[in-house]
Amino acid sequence: MSTNPFTNREASIYVFALRYALARQTGALMFVAEELAANWARFSDRDKHEIIAETRAENCGFNSDDVAKILALEGTK
Repeated sequence: MSTNPFTNREASIYVFALRYALARQTGALMFVAEELAANWARFSDRDKHEIIAETRAENCGFNSDDVAKILALEGTK
């Protein structure tokens, strides 16, 4: 697994996937949460803030365990 920082384009793809998955009652958010956690160190601080803010703002109450996994990343490196 690479530890190189993501480019803006790469990080944006993760944010787009997060936005898509948050609003659905599917397993999509589980996959996104796992990938975010596995690659968290590769995101810039700005990207991390955006991911946490998007998760809080767009959480529709679905997949609460997966939302909790994402929010638990806050403050970690």
